[in-house]
Amino acid sequence: MRYLVVLAALLYLTQAGLPVPSPRCDGDFCWEGPSRSIIDSKGRATGVKWPEKFNSVEECAEKCENVADCNAFHYYDRQDKVYRDCYLHKGGIISPQLDDGRRRLAGVPVNVRK
Repeated sequence: MRYLVVLAALLYLTQAGLPVPSPRCDGDFCWEGPSRSIIDSKGRATGVKWPEKFNSVEECAEKCENVADCNAFHYYDRQDKVYRDCYLHKGGIISPQLDDGRRRLAGVPVNVRK
């Protein structure tokens, strides 16, 4: 059912001539935002702070790539009150778009998105 809703939304955006959101990728991770989170989290990745602090989502994704059991992250971007907070998870999935006004990006490995 969710697939059909997403497909219908993409079709509407395309027909209306509006930009279609797409995930951004860097290295082995792709992320979506601006108001996404990780759901079904498997908990904090081993040996990391909660949160880590980074200046960009790319740095957060890179840290996740370099932690053996990190398979998801969420990061608070510019314009958010907790800008630079990066939470590294053992696993999880990217949430649907949230209506909370937060500048939060969520990412998972490229192979999880397929």
